Amino acid sequence: GFQITFAMQTLADIIVDGKVHTASQILGNANTTISFRVQDPRTVQDLCEKFGQTQQVLTARSASASSTASDTTDFTSSVSSAQQRLDVGVVTPEALMSLPPLEYFMRTPRGAVYKGRI
Repeated sequence: GFQITFAMQTLADIIVDGKVHTASQILGNANTTISFRVQDPRTVQDLCEKFGQTQQVLTARSASASSTASDTTDFTSSVSSAQQRLDVGVVTPEALMSLPPLEYFMRTPRGAVYKGRI
């Protein structure tokens, strides 16, 4: 029944004595994460991983063919389609690094991700 609020600008702010795993442990225990624009590449990478992955359809192809023989009762047809899916981050590094002032991404304890503005 208690709540802790902490704020930082980069992951380096919570690295203790060069121990990166300590900083990762602290971030891993944060249930709700709110992130404004971030410029530090390492912090961006860790935050994007925390926001999770989704699938994006890269290409969708469909083709159909039909033919009729000389006799009007003979008919053949075929249909095919293909999709290529790629796992991408819900929040991309580019999006996180170019947020306008007072806009943020938030991850809730249940994993939902929101983009907001103050």
